[in-house]
Amino acid sequence: MPESLLEKFKNTEEEERFVEYDRVFDMVENSKWKNIDAERHSKRTKNELYSSFDEKEFTEMEDRLYKIFSWNYEETLKEKQDAERKKDLATIIEKKDIFVKAYDHTFEYKQKVLSDIVSLIDGGFTGEVDDEDRKTMKKFGLDLVAELTPKIMKDLQEGVIDPLFIEIMNILIDNSDNEKQKNMGIEMIGKAYDIIVKGLLDVHKSWISFPLLKLIRDKGNTRLAGNAPKNVAMFLEVIGTNVKDYPEVYARLVSFLLEDKTNHVREEGLSGIMLVLALYDLPLECLRIWSQGGPIGEVAEKNISKIIELENKQPGICHILCKDFGIADFGRYPSDLLFKQYEEKDNLENPYGIVIFPRYDYDGTFYYSHQALQDCFQKVKGEFSLRVVECGNKRDIARALITLDKKYNPSDKKGHKISLAIIGGHGSEDHIEFGKDEKDDLYLKDLVGKGVQRTSNFFEENPTVILISCSTGREQGMGPQLSEVMGARVIAPKANVNIRTITAMKQNDGKFIFNAEYEDVKK
Repeated sequence: MPESLLEKFKNTEEEERFVEYDRVFDMVENSKWKNIDAERHSKRTKNELYSSFDEKEFTEMEDRLYKIFSWNYEETLKEKQDAERKKDLATIIEKKDIFVKAYDHTFEYKQKVLSDIVSLIDGGFTGEVDDEDRKTMKKFGLDLVAELTPKIMKDLQEGVIDPLFIEIMNILIDNSDNEKQKNMGIEMIGKAYDIIVKGLLDVHKSWISFPLLKLIRDKGNTRLAGNAPKNVAMFLEVIGTNVKDYPEVYARLVSFLLEDKTNHVREEGLSGIMLVLALYDLPLECLRIWSQGGPIGEVAEKNISKIIELENKQPGICHILCKDFGIADFGRYPSDLLFKQYEEKDNLENPYGIVIFPRYDYDGTFYYSHQALQDCFQKVKGEFSLRVVECGNKRDIARALITLDKKYNPSDKKGHKISLAIIGGHGSEDHIEFGKDEKDDLYLKDLVGKGVQRTSNFFEENPTVILISCSTGREQGMGPQLSEVMGARVIAPKANVNIRTITAMKQNDGKFIFNAEYEDVKK
């Protein structure tokens, strides 16, 4: 990471800082913190908890509220239903104090009150409520928030967290017609910084930090929004000194920066990627490849967390898998499969199959083949090897097949040819995409001639080929043509689908029969 980032942060005026560098560094070193809410309530006596709160009365108010939400009134004249509903609503508003007391009772009741508020303001009801009552309910919800704001802010400052707080902040900013309430929402966001600092460094709390950061970036005022990415970049630098201990947090911080709208912030995210690549001796080419695999923030997060996970258990694994097999999108594959591929990289005894996935994947589809590959691996592990290779064009495919044949099918005949090929790539009836340009793709015309005949020599007789590529199984498509020229059993989809599972069944002769099932692409 460039030193200028840290220097920039250190030189920022004190009053503009939301988080001091030293304090954050201390939290990295000592990232255990207490659940203040639980501690606070544990100090209160049973009498204190129950003397000022009537659970029965609160339950009655909630029942009235849910009755309004679900239109749970007896079938009668509409005028009578409307009158009964308005009476229930008036009673609820009159008893506002019971909701305030419930918020202070226990964490469970706090959540109930927050949930009720969200429903009141956002219209969480299925019945035919007239516009006048909708406005009344919304106003009541906003009034409740206004009264509870000091308590919510105190909770935020003390580290009490709940996802509903984010909903409340959103509501105040988006649904409020008055500037004072909007400012309350923005002020709450500002108070959330301590939660972010603590949450980023605590495995049990980090899930709340990133939605809060996004809320700050997208909904905070100019000062808050401007500081959010700056503080994230600072966290990134601090955690980057010990990235192995915070793989998921580091990956999500990088993702957050890459999703920002400003170039200089995105550059900090790119610096975070480069640190990981340098740390594990991976080429910068990985960054270019990731940029072709869907939204860069999501792709980087999946790959960084996977790389660190793999390296923590088997140092050097990613460098070898990248150098020998061309793997860059580590996040696509089950960890067990990759560990086994590394372990069996010199194994010539097992029969084996290959997984050929493309460099180019414009929408990240092949990150969702993970479960199908896991299903297959679990059935064959230890007896049949699966080897993943990634290719950016048809020349890469040819080179990979030649390299694999030299390694695993040596001239002394002690190895094996390929008996299974799982080939993925965006496609249509007549081609499969591997790169950005048309010249990189595999077309029907490429399946004619001596080149394909030579390719067939790398495979056992009657191999199985499974295509994860839309519409390639149609008549006269890629699938039937491959079957004809290679003498292969080809399984390919006839429509736009995703792979659901790949199965393997062992026969009496010790060989495996492979099958695949697909599902509608919308799923």
